[in-house]
Amino acid sequence: MLKEKGIEDPTKIKFEGDNNETEERAWDTLTREEQLNILRQSTSQPSEENESDLTDDEIEFLNMLRSNNLTPQ
Repeated sequence: MLKEKGIEDPTKIKFEGDNNETEERAWDTLTREEQLNILRQSTSQPSEENESDLTDDEIEFLNMLRSNNLTPQ
């Protein structure tokens, strides 16, 4: 999902800090809210093929699975 948002390296996400300076932060150090905001951002107009019908709860669940190296099973 991060690659679809233009993030090639999850350890070097460009993030605007409180002082309006751009800094690089790792995905794992971001709050859940910051992660969800990044996932919600659209880099282009959504098409029928790539438009997601996931709810915020579903996205949070998937992020929790990934961050804990779990599978849905």
